[in-house]
Amino acid sequence: MENYEVVTSDEHKLGHVVGVEDGNLIVEQGHLRKTRHAIPLTFAHTDESEQVVRVSVSKPIVEESPKVENGTLDEKAIAEHYGLAEG
Repeated sequence: MENYEVVTSDEHKLGHVVGVEDGNLIVEQGHLRKTRHAIPLTFAHTDESEQVVRVSVSKPIVEESPKVENGTLDEKAIAEHYGLAEG
């Protein structure tokens, strides 16, 4: 799945997969100012033939999610953002 293109539910190319950690897909986007976001695997569907991961959330939802900084995930904040845990 690494280096697969990530496409959102609103058909935007979001970036590419740089890894999977703690049940989350780590997606890197941007060319000069790269950012990383985590998307729970619950929302990801891999298309091996096209080497694409389709996620069932929109681009703005991902971009508003907590960033992965210094390689650390705030699992609670990520789960809360995507509605998988209560705040």
